[in-house]
Amino acid sequence: MNPQELLADLERLGVAYSVEGQHLRLEAPRGAISDEMRQALKEHKPQIVELLCQRQRAPATGGHCGEPSKAGRVAEMTLEAFAEAGLILKVRSEVLGCSVLFVSDDVPEAAIAGYDIPIYRAAELRKLALLNPAPHSLRGLHDAKTIFEGTITDVRDRND
Repeated sequence: MNPQELLADLERLGVAYSVEGQHLRLEAPRGAISDEMRQALKEHKPQIVELLCQRQRAPATGGHCGEPSKAGRVAEMTLEAFAEAGLILKVRSEVLGCSVLFVSDDVPEAAIAGYDIPIYRAAELRKLALLNPAPHSLRGLHDAKTIFEGTITDVRDRND
């Protein structure tokens, strides 16, 4: 099992994980992590820590591996700043009824390859922000993106 597969398994099991310096922190429901998985995590810890560090790095905003995310800093960002911030944000959406990833445009595909949830790049978020869809319309766009495993490339109002 490779590090991306291990992280995907942790997510499926409801295990929260983070990196603090070179320490891998896990918050798991009791009994969620089997002895076999625990051993695999120990064996692949350096690769997992490096992968998570790559996901956390934010060169445009001075972020460093293991530095806690600053929700206020992210909330105040424009979409243009987010697009270049090197960030990966997991967001639970009540409108969509699921978790999604918001990913800066400069994050490499390899850094998000292990996620098994819908991914919205900053470029897609900008297009959706211009349309400002009602919740039911947003859900329809999300369903189409998910079903067709696509990318939102253009969004227009039917009156355009």
